[in-house]
Amino acid sequence: MAIPSPGKAGLPVKRPGNWLATVLLIHLLLGILIVGVLVARGKTFRKGLETTAPGQIVYLGHPPFDTDSWGPMLLAYWRKIENPQSNMYEIFFHDRVKFQYPPSSLIFFDVFPRSLTRLVDRKVGSPLIRILSWLMQAAVLSTVIASAAILEICLKRSLLRLPTGFGGLAGRAGMSLALGLTYYPLLRGYQIGQVQIFLNAFIAFAVLLKLLGREVLSGAFFGVCCLVKPQYGIILLWSLLRRKWRFLSGFAAIFLAGLAVSVARFGLQDHVTYLKVLTEISRHGETFWPNQSVNGLLNRWLENGSPVQFSETTFAPFHSVVYAATMVSSFAILVLALLPWGGKLRAESDTIDLMIALAAATMASPVAWEHHYGTFLPIFAVAFPGLLCFRPLGRATAPLFAFSYLTMAGVMLRPDLIFQNRWMGLAGSHLFFGSLVLFGLLLALRVEYSRRDPLYL
Repeated sequence: MAIPSPGKAGLPVKRPGNWLATVLLIHLLLGILIVGVLVARGKTFRKGLETTAPGQIVYLGHPPFDTDSWGPMLLAYWRKIENPQSNMYEIFFHDRVKFQYPPSSLIFFDVFPRSLTRLVDRKVGSPLIRILSWLMQAAVLSTVIASAAILEICLKRSLLRLPTGFGGLAGRAGMSLALGLTYYPLLRGYQIGQVQIFLNAFIAFAVLLKLLGREVLSGAFFGVCCLVKPQYGIILLWSLLRRKWRFLSGFAAIFLAGLAVSVARFGLQDHVTYLKVLTEISRHGETFWPNQSVNGLLNRWLENGSPVQFSETTFAPFHSVVYAATMVSSFAILVLALLPWGGKLRAESDTIDLMIALAAATMASPVAWEHHYGTFLPIFAVAFPGLLCFRPLGRATAPLFAFSYLTMAGVMLRPDLIFQNRWMGLAGSHLFFGSLVLFGLLLALRVEYSRRDPLYL
């Protein structure tokens, strides 16, 4: 039986290019508005532009101004290399260095020559910074290009009307790239020298491969990410609950092999100690405003530390209310993501279901820095065609989707103006609120898919 053409069977006919153009225009206009406000307050045009998301793109042409991940990682790495009997997490518990990664994240440094990874006065050397800069620039561009490809594939598989010919494809590609290159969490990760930049690219590749039917390879990319950030283990649990055996085999093969190498390289005790590190982080969390999570929101609301000053040595003071709310909210997010709510899931909704689990992996974390939300770019790309086509929340669907992207992609880097009191400070959690809206839309779309005849997917 032939698939119905757009406009038949009550299916909506939309022009996605118009929506992409509208969202991009609003995104740029919001940046202009922020610049205008700050110029009116006495700032120069350049300073105003630097506080906006579109203004951050200029930094891609320069090395990162910080080594947020690499410094602590290399410090732990060399402590262990020089004294194999020591525990690498002594720098966390005794030196108060915020090294928060598992031992398996350090095995990748064995690829580089020892002379390149040595610290100079406890700082990352310039030669390694240059190499990492090139690799990170490539990772940012790869994430944006892969997300654009994901969007195009999902659009062509939907029942939306697409302009034919090279002009329509070029127009959509141009808008997709512009939206990706002005997506603040992605740019921020590069600026501060975050390993998350590589994870963003791996996850974008994994999603693309999933759409192309390369389940084993897709799972393998997620397995690499889990070696660096254990919260992506939620994806492993997802594949197990959904019985995605080919995906699971790719994930498990890479993750277990990497874990075995890590244990052999660094010893079992360091891996056991890392569980204590995770416990410490979950008990306290961070008040600093880039922590876009329930934990960060409540710590700021209860004034449990400074929202505008980052401490390199301490976490937020323990607060029983914050801790309890963090645990409850994390559990609720994971339950909503992993249980097949809304009826039996069909194969056609696999990718949306995976995107829900991927979003939950970040949102459920006690500490979800703004750059962690770089993984949401491919999620937006997957969700857009289905939401626009089936409108699971009716007329509110498209505006809510636009709101979600705009609140996550944009920023005003003037926390001193935002966090003047707890009420105004709520606006500083806009990235987390945007992720909640998108999470809700994804759940609604999953329910919609479970109810529809596969003929119309």
